[in-house]
Amino acid sequence: MELRQLEAFAAVMSTGSVTAAGRVLGRSQPAVTRLVQELEAAIGYPLFSRNGPRVSPTEQAFLLFEDVEHALQSLQQIRRRAKEIEHGVARPLHVLATSALAAGLIPAALALLEKRGDSAAAAQIQLRSASPSGWRKAC
Repeated sequence: MELRQLEAFAAVMSTGSVTAAGRVLGRSQPAVTRLVQELEAAIGYPLFSRNGPRVSPTEQAFLLFEDVEHALQSLQQIRRRAKEIEHGVARPLHVLATSALAAGLIPAALALLEKRGDSAAAAQIQLRSASPSGWRKAC
């Protein structure tokens, strides 16, 4: 299973046709067809039923698509982060705190950062407030 195969599969699923997927990916229709067929061979089952030039996703394709889409989005995030690192962009610090901490202690700590002249660090902090029972959903 290769990245190009997964991208071709996702493009066919998103656009509804191999030809449109080729346009989106900047590849020829035969190249997209080949990539999808290679993916099908690698996983051992068909992702599309074919009726002449038309393709229809199988049930397995719909089940796989969600995970493929998630994986491709994660790779896009990695690419974005790599560019940010290249350009020296700091990653924000995400802080999840109870309402009491978010209203009292955390703002005081941020104010200390600004007093020290570290306002750039304070600007990179994202604060969210939630009850302890809601932390799993918030993370």
